[in-house]
Amino acid sequence: SAILQKRNEESYDLLMKFSKLIRTTINSANVLSRPLKEELDFVKNYLDLQRIRHEDLFDYNIQTDPGINMFQPVPKMILQTYVENSLRHGLVPKKREGRISILVKSTGKGIVLTVEDNGIGREQAKSNGTLSTGVGLSIIGQYYALLNHDNERPITETFTDLYDEEGKAAGTRVEVFIPEGFGFPGEAHGK
Repeated sequence: SAILQKRNEESYDLLMKFSKLIRTTINSANVLSRPLKEELDFVKNYLDLQRIRHEDLFDYNIQTDPGINMFQPVPKMILQTYVENSLRHGLVPKKREGRISILVKSTGKGIVLTVEDNGIGREQAKSNGTLSTGVGLSIIGQYYALLNHDNERPITETFTDLYDEEGKAAGTRVEVFIPEGFGFPGEAHGK
């Protein structure tokens, strides 16, 4: 649409973001992890494109604790999967004033990646009958099982339903814990 309307600067920006997504996907096709910085860059490009696609239906912010090792490996597509679920099942049905917050923090025992939205909540999304096969989260679960197989301390995920003061659904939070020294296939443990 931006190209057809000759909005050249916007078209160029969109094309660059899309090409970065494709390039990153192709370049990481044969690996299970990538540096945290690359994962954050990937999800930022994804969110920027989705904001335009959904006509600024939502805002987002990404925060990292000071001192986080941006080259620490994380499972690739880990943030994007949860962000996509937030958009599809929480924010798009809400239709206005959506927000996604991504936080990366250190616990001293590892890092926690948090994706939180202010969408309609998981129960409402289920009752809406949103078009979901559940395949994305199922694949993530299998992915964790594969990655955790050779590690003493596993990657874990925790879902929390959020509520407002009146007890109404006010979004979802997912936290993924990656223990310090977690070893990914193809790399030495304890890095």
